[in-house]
Amino acid sequence: MFFSRKVLFDAAVVLLLTSADFGACSPEMHALHERLLGNYSVYVRPVMTEKDVVHINVSMSLLFVMDLDLKAQTLKSSGFMDIMWVDQYMVWRPEDYANITTILLPQSRLWLPDLVFSNE
Repeated sequence: MFFSRKVLFDAAVVLLLTSADFGACSPEMHALHERLLGNYSVYVRPVMTEKDVVHINVSMSLLFVMDLDLKAQTLKSSGFMDIMWVDQYMVWRPEDYANITTILLPQSRLWLPDLVFSNE
């Protein structure tokens, strides 16, 4: 499954952490949720073999410049950062789960890439 993670930056980088109220769900959705997260660990890279690489695509979109100080050489801006990767453990056959093709999962239960931003 292909994952996307949006990051909002406003002078400093701030992660958008989402939480969702999933409410009641069908037995098939419950079974799929258990199948995907039952033995899943947020501490293990989402690849089938140790030699596999997690390719992470990062793109940034600048919304606007909030402040530019040429003398101090500072720029304050606002925008979005999209971070996308493939989690090899988040796959299933839709026909086995009432043709469910998408599922909402809390970020806290998924592997997320470590991000380090530097301004040198």
